[in-house]
Amino acid sequence: MVGLLVMAMFAAAVAVVAQVKLPQAEELQLSSYICAADVAAGNCSKSTAVAKLSQEEDRDYVQLEDIPQVVVDAVISAEDRGFFEHDGIDPAGIGRALYRDLRGGGVSQGGSTITQQYVKQTYLSSERSLSRKIKEAVLAIKVEQRMSKEEILEGYLNTIYWGRNTYGIQAASRGYFKKDVQEIGLQEAAYLASLIRAPGSADAAKPEQLAEASRRRQTVLDAMLEEGYIDQAQHDMVSAIDLTSYVNPRESYRLTTTYWGMSPDGVGPNQYGMEYITAYIQSEVKKALMSRGYDETGAEAEIAAGGLRIYSTIDLNMQPIAYDSVYRNTLVDPATDPSAGMVAIDGEGYIRAMVGGRDITAQNSFAQNNFAVGNSVGRQVGSTFKPIALAAALQDGVSPEKTHLPAPAEREFPPGGQNPCDHWTAHNYSSEDPATGSLDLFQATAESSNTAFAGLMAELGPPKVIDMAGKLGMDNTDMTACLPTVLGSEGSSPLEMAEVYSTFANRGIHREPTIITRIDKVDKDGVATPLWVWEKQEQQVLTQTTADLVTEALVGVIDHGTGHAANIDKPAAGKTGTTSFNRDAWFVGYTPGLTAAVWMGYPEKQTLPDCNPDLAPDPEDPDTCAPQIPPMQGILGRTSITGGSIPAEIWQKFMVLATAGQDAEFVMPTPEQARSGRQLGDGGGYSDETTTTIVDEPSDPNPSSTTSSPQNSTTSTTENTDPPIPPSFPFPTTTSTTRPRPGGGGGSPP
Repeated sequence: MVGLLVMAMFAAAVAVVAQVKLPQAEELQLSSYICAADVAAGNCSKSTAVAKLSQEEDRDYVQLEDIPQVVVDAVISAEDRGFFEHDGIDPAGIGRALYRDLRGGGVSQGGSTITQQYVKQTYLSSERSLSRKIKEAVLAIKVEQRMSKEEILEGYLNTIYWGRNTYGIQAASRGYFKKDVQEIGLQEAAYLASLIRAPGSADAAKPEQLAEASRRRQTVLDAMLEEGYIDQAQHDMVSAIDLTSYVNPRESYRLTTTYWGMSPDGVGPNQYGMEYITAYIQSEVKKALMSRGYDETGAEAEIAAGGLRIYSTIDLNMQPIAYDSVYRNTLVDPATDPSAGMVAIDGEGYIRAMVGGRDITAQNSFAQNNFAVGNSVGRQVGSTFKPIALAAALQDGVSPEKTHLPAPAEREFPPGGQNPCDHWTAHNYSSEDPATGSLDLFQATAESSNTAFAGLMAELGPPKVIDMAGKLGMDNTDMTACLPTVLGSEGSSPLEMAEVYSTFANRGIHREPTIITRIDKVDKDGVATPLWVWEKQEQQVLTQTTADLVTEALVGVIDHGTGHAANIDKPAAGKTGTTSFNRDAWFVGYTPGLTAAVWMGYPEKQTLPDCNPDLAPDPEDPDTCAPQIPPMQGILGRTSITGGSIPAEIWQKFMVLATAGQDAEFVMPTPEQARSGRQLGDGGGYSDETTTTIVDEPSDPNPSSTTSSPQNSTTSTTENTDPPIPPSFPFPTTTSTTRPRPGGGGGSPP
């Protein structure tokens, strides 16, 4: 009867195991990686990445063959000495664990086999109940029937939690030792194996847990000696090593970890602005995945835990040059200096460098805003908008040489005709140079004459210029169709302005910029599946001749105009921009293969110390002492900061190094092309009675200041109009290829 009963129980157990189906294992959360432009497709990994993205579980999957044998030996000794002999459960091991627990000492192994622990982590919850233990045992047997011992061990080592938010042996090795698992030896392996049972109570970096951590490591070493994995000499050598000598201090867990661009010790502040870039890349990856059918939640989950390999366009040689040009060599004092943003785009539309801010970890409300991309609301672009109007005129068949526009010190534009808005008075900066009455388009651009470009806007009409802005890459959705728009009253970002000017550099081809070229999803076996690949988006929006003529005009800006501080001793074109009261200063320029845009200004409104109503009245508020964007006056050894001063100098510092070894030349238009086309010059029929001194934006960084008003005002404006600025900023001498131009007015000295 006893025999029959045993047989019946055995048959029942066999029937239960046979009927139980192995559940579908949940997909492991795997960290994602961002790689720079130097990494070819298929080669992005932790060892080649510039940043890691993770969720609550920080995990990198490694194959068993890449895990050192000493790690396997330590884990088996600590957790399941009979692993290679049992069939999923080990009754003898359960009895041995119970006996040792009752005695209260020895090398504790617990009652669960490695297979059972793997089952619990993969298929079950951590609930403590008899039913769960029974199910765990049954599934362990089932797993042993389906998987080899090596597969189970690999899955186990990559699944379990090791403390410090690390899951899997690779993340644990990085978390405790800052080493890949392939680099660790006996001392690290013994400590990691000792953490498996309760990692939260044996962190050697915590003084109150050091004794327990040392005791646990010793038990693992004892077990390895008993099993013959190490000899007495190895045992004694590691036992004598202080754990604190090789276990790194615990760091605050971060969902985003930057590998490249950190201080030499790996724990200091970001030096090259990579954290701003990483955050921007994440937002662009999200857009890319959503374009492939992911919803917002699914895209975010893939980025954080989908094992993505993200290939970026960032140039690791160019990025430090850009950051240093802005913050290490120019704006060196975070307490007093303004902020700045910078973007560099190559001829293919690839974003090669991006400076979003000084330090994303700084304790202020604007530290995490990326000044390079503007986030949602940009800053007024000033005279950097004028080449857009120039392009619209040239594309419309206007001759840049034959067209001469009145360029007085100020000019009235009453409503009517091409001015659908209020009465407006355009102003230039005062200058000691005498006026000669009019300027051709080349001269007007080099000297950045406000009144000449206001007349050009009146001749063309705002709709043509606004349409051209959209074609070149500027968001013109809500652009105001009023004349002051030509002076840069609209907001933008360095990225957008670099996109606009790169169209000129590309001889009229607009290329949508990108910072990512490819997104692959890599599974635990290392198999990569492409999710998204960049497809170049380009369109010829200007004729080559039009683009070349714009380039010739912008070469003149650097050669003998307001931007001579941007001289890099090779062919270069660009434009300065300064808004009213010197609140924003820009320089945007390019060589034949690289375009860069620099913005500079204070990011947020402040209450000015002296509350001087004549210094910077706020057009939004009659109380002139209300918080407002501070003017950049009396700083950095300058009376006032203009686009032709510090921003042009930053651009020059960057481009000299970034284009070293590049000697490409612009394709310049012929004299016949510069003279061909129709002639403008009546200024739209508006009065030009006042013809005093000109020009707007001096190369001298200490211009005089005048008053400003909103664009639909009846009062005057400065070098650039300055309509109300939003309450906060949420992102917060060359070798001349320009022919001499006859005639023209005064301007900045060469």
